[in-house]
Amino acid sequence: MTFHPDRPLLPILMAGLLAACASPAPARPAGAAPVADPAPAGEPDVLALLTAGAEALSADDPALAAAFLDRAVAAGADDATAHFLRGLAHLHLGQLDEARLALATAVERDPADVSARCVLARALHLAGDAPAALAQLDLALERAPDDARLHTLAGHVALDLLDAQRAMEELSRAIELDPDDADAHRGLALLFADLGDAARAELFWREAARLHPDDALLHSGLGHALRDQGRDEEALEAYGAALQLEPDDAVHHANVASTLTALGRNTAARRSYEQSIVRLPGGGPRRAYVLFGLSMLLDSGGDLDAAREALEDALADDPELAPAHQALGLLLLDSGDERGARRHLAAALDLGELTAEAACQLALLSDRAGAGDAALRCADLLASAAADSPDVAFRRAQLLVAVRDPRLHDPAEALAILQGLRARPGQQESAPLWSLTAQALADLGAWEAALDAVDRALASQEPGAPAWRRDRELRTQYLARLDEP
Repeated sequence: MTFHPDRPLLPILMAGLLAACASPAPARPAGAAPVADPAPAGEPDVLALLTAGAEALSADDPALAAAFLDRAVAAGADDATAHFLRGLAHLHLGQLDEARLALATAVERDPADVSARCVLARALHLAGDAPAALAQLDLALERAPDDARLHTLAGHVALDLLDAQRAMEELSRAIELDPDDADAHRGLALLFADLGDAARAELFWREAARLHPDDALLHSGLGHALRDQGRDEEALEAYGAALQLEPDDAVHHANVASTLTALGRNTAARRSYEQSIVRLPGGGPRRAYVLFGLSMLLDSGGDLDAAREALEDALADDPELAPAHQALGLLLLDSGDERGARRHLAAALDLGELTAEAACQLALLSDRAGAGDAALRCADLLASAAADSPDVAFRRAQLLVAVRDPRLHDPAEALAILQGLRARPGQQESAPLWSLTAQALADLGAWEAALDAVDRALASQEPGAPAWRRDRELRTQYLARLDEP
């Protein structure tokens, strides 16, 4: 896994097609008359209970509706409508087990009820049983093949099942049947985002946002698509629209902060990060991720102490935030704390997220500490990914030259890797490649070739820079070895 610091800090929290179903019961509308208990004493009036339950649902009071409908079913109401209304009430309360049982009973009582199957599919989807949800939708589509809502829901379920072809077919059919179906446009936007086609994702985000301009998440999705295309100014505008709709949402503040950072507006970015953090009291993974973003900003601005403090706070909120362990490890390494650096880099490795640079540094730290098995593990990680990434290949060559463990030290293999990298377009005069080539040649005792390579590295660098000074010192060492008898 690889962390991409240029991406928005927090993922879009896309609402489901029935997001309210998993939310607390909405408040009764202001001025709405209370629904009276139709049978306060004596034998329950089943019809009155069902009527009261339906009225409570219409009044956006699912808790009261569930109470009435539970009593109605307990009193003998056993038709499809009673179980359907009861399942709907419990679904709005987020009580998925109760909802699924009631809705399944409704479908048993009336297998031709497409609406009941649709809501049962939603309940199954929310409960995490996507295959069962899709099976119910298939049955519903047999009876209502031109119902756009069924195709839309089937498309979203297929997305969760990673069935891109089915999702494309269902969502495209939904839009064909109902061009104003914002959920179908959103589904295709998510699909194309998953496929890495940010330009097409943008088109569908824009259409969904046009249809539902007050949905902040649609503007946020558009911002993500624009960021993926490198259009940061436009992304900032989209994130700003989301923030304007939901000014107290910490995620929107964090996305604005991330984009401002990418645009180099560090002062404004820091303010946005701080606004996000104060809206995330109590710690937890979200706050940790925002603190991590702030630490990256502080690090880039040279405020290393504050960056370290932000990373430590992030890990206090979420000890399993691998990018924070990695960043703190590299920061500690730069400050000379090798023991602390190795501890945090090893934690990032165990959590499954380490960049090539961090893997190389952890291997070298482990090698110096005599922890050969950890060094071998990092080396294997680099070797497995080197063929797909020039950066990983370079770090692997760097490790093969610098490590002392005889099981890993292989300057000849490093030379072969570096030769392949130098053959790539635009890399013939790469100073880092020539500098590492010089070190590998020197390790093999080829002092004259090493001197030629380090001279080529020096010719491509700005005199006085740290890398230039290091290579000048290497050149002095190589000359001294050539002068030895």
